[in-house]
Amino acid sequence: MWWEDDDGHVLNIQRSVWRSHLKDTKTGEDEEDAGVVPIIQPLRKLFDSIRPENAYGFIFSNTIGGTLDLDNLADRVIKPVLKLMCLVWKGWHAYRRGLATNLKRLGVDDMVIQAILRHENVSTTQGSYIKTVRADVTAAMKRLEAKIQCAAVVQQ
Repeated sequence: MWWEDDDGHVLNIQRSVWRSHLKDTKTGEDEEDAGVVPIIQPLRKLFDSIRPENAYGFIFSNTIGGTLDLDNLADRVIKPVLKLMCLVWKGWHAYRRGLATNLKRLGVDDMVIQAILRHENVSTTQGSYIKTVRADVTAAMKRLEAKIQCAAVVQQ
């Protein structure tokens, strides 16, 4: 994302970066899905707080103004914070899968989740990103947990 892609209300996604490889996105090929992502208020506040006076180039750049290496970011920032919280980083795919799953739990339509994740087919989103657990399965495991806790108290 470049500062020039931020019009104040939406980001107009024009390019893709993975590691240090920069390329145009496929969105130019799809007139119905032009790569526009609405900016939610918390993100708007973040952008406004970090925006330089004469902003241009990458919104999140490395120290010399180039593309930010997300694996490096995970190693330097994300993993140490998660480690302090006794959590393990599962990678960017898991991050995206978690986003899709949580949006689904919030009642967001699968086609909308597909658009947010920028998948070409909703079947990719449904099959590989949205993970659901039936409510009755969760309830059964909660009952089992309660029985195990009860047994542990009795054994003490």
